Amino acid sequence: MSVKSVIIRLFILAFCTHSHVAGQSNQQQTGRNTDVWNIYKTANHLHAKADATQNTTLQEKLNKAALAAFLKLIQSGRVPDSLLFHCYEKAGLLYHFFDSTIPAKQFYKKAIGIGEKLHTIPDSFLFKPYLFSGSILYDQNLYDSALFYFSKAEKITDRYTRPLEETERLYNRLGVMNYETGNYRLANIYFEKAITALVPSNASYKNFLVNYNMNIASNMVKLEEYDKARTLLQSILPYQLHGNEIHHNLGIIFLRQGNYYKALGEFRQVSYTNNGKNIELYGNLAETFSHLFQKDSSDFYTQ
Repeated sequence: MSVKSVIIRLFILAFCTHSHVAGQSNQQQTGRNTDVWNIYKTANHLHAKADATQNTTLQEKLNKAALAAFLKLIQSGRVPDSLLFHCYEKAGLLYHFFDSTIPAKQFYKKAIGIGEKLHTIPDSFLFKPYLFSGSILYDQNLYDSALFYFSKAEKITDRYTRPLEETERLYNRLGVMNYETGNYRLANIYFEKAITALVPSNASYKNFLVNYNMNIASNMVKLEEYDKARTLLQSILPYQLHGNEIHHNLGIIFLRQGNYYKALGEFRQVSYTNNGKNIELYGNLAETFSHLFQKDSSDFYTQ
């Protein structure tokens, strides 16, 4: 059963069991319920349409309209909890889309509050609010709080034989957190799980596949498994994605193995526009020329 059909079923069930307000006719109450339902359908349609478009300006316009409709519905005070959960979640996702993380986190929290209390909502619907709440907290450097929500999301997705949507993002986050704390073996397990959870038909499949394999290679370098890391990086070069980062990492591997001319060959294929990345590249070039006893070149890149 699709997410949309579950939402519709929950909505109809809620209104079938909801008594009409005193003093109103059944016809008036039905009319108001229809208004609420129409607003929700409009908002949901706009959000789905925004997800499907590749035009950034149009996508933002549609998402703004969807957010306004969801907020109108929430503020109406006439929405049963079973539907209000989805309104809160969608509002959180839309605020997150616009990088408004404070209201996004607030709406995720409200959705979680209803979802944990209302047994008619499948736990799979709580997966995204947990995941994206954790993502916001992680970006705010609140790692313990982020891990709390990531762990809840992980427990949910582990109960399903088929990965839930965005499962690969969760595993990648957990991989990064373990990488940052030096637990490289466990980090690789999560990165590999992220790759397994990828859906080949997804438009971002190749980009994610390359990214996650690069993360695995970075772990291998930390573990000094240089040959494995080199083989893995060379295997993803044909995708022609993130070439600068791949050649840079290959150069670092050759540098660590003492193969300085090959390291130079890789570094010279890198052309960053980001000054932060260039600083690291220049440092690696300075170190490489130093090993080759080319002091002038080493000093040049050090400067």
